[in-house]
Amino acid sequence: MPIVSGNVSLYNDTEGQSIFPTPMIAAVGLVEDCAGQVVVDSPDATALSKVGNRICGSAFRAAHDGIFLLGETRDELGGSEYLKLRTGRVEGACPELRLDEELRLQACVREGVRLGLIRSAHDTSEGGLLVAALESAFGGNLGCQLMLHRGTLRLDSLLFGESTGRIVVSVSPEGEGSLATLCKTHRVPFAKIGTTGGLRTTLAVEGQPLLDAEAAELKELYNGALEAALA
Repeated sequence: MPIVSGNVSLYNDTEGQSIFPTPMIAAVGLVEDCAGQVVVDSPDATALSKVGNRICGSAFRAAHDGIFLLGETRDELGGSEYLKLRTGRVEGACPELRLDEELRLQACVREGVRLGLIRSAHDTSEGGLLVAALESAFGGNLGCQLMLHRGTLRLDSLLFGESTGRIVVSVSPEGEGSLATLCKTHRVPFAKIGTTGGLRTTLAVEGQPLLDAEAAELKELYNGALEAALA
């Protein structure tokens, strides 16, 4: 894979502080059939998954869709945005990449998009599960209701851990059974974690409410984060 850019110079110090090395890897995907023009912001929930387009965005497309997590979450907080925010430190073991699991996951999602089943897909690489779900909601100007189970996981690992091999997807209510079949065929762990829609965003873990806020207010905080930090 070609590394085409990033802060990879030997001289990246500013006022005695080093800039983190951030190589950027170039990857190009193939849209199998791009003959039809795609209107990304169309209110039509199927606009990105109609036969002939075979792509989907990261934003939730319509209210009442099911939100699913594909892949497995582990207690992995090393190198995460959460760890840096909470402690100011960038350290710890990075999440382990399991290539066999990643291959099955990517094949599963590609097939789901190709079939028009998966209406949105978002990785969890920056900020973890909660951030990925909220970003999908912000992109679709929708609220969402998230219902999570932590099992043996730490709560912060569940919400903000950046375990690899995970994608948050949304499907129509009618497509949930087909998604389950698809995931079982590809041997990909999956769990329904919520539904889209409404003016509020809520989060409950093991039935205990942890978040209940206006969706528009959360989006405003998200969009204004850089200005707030610079101020």
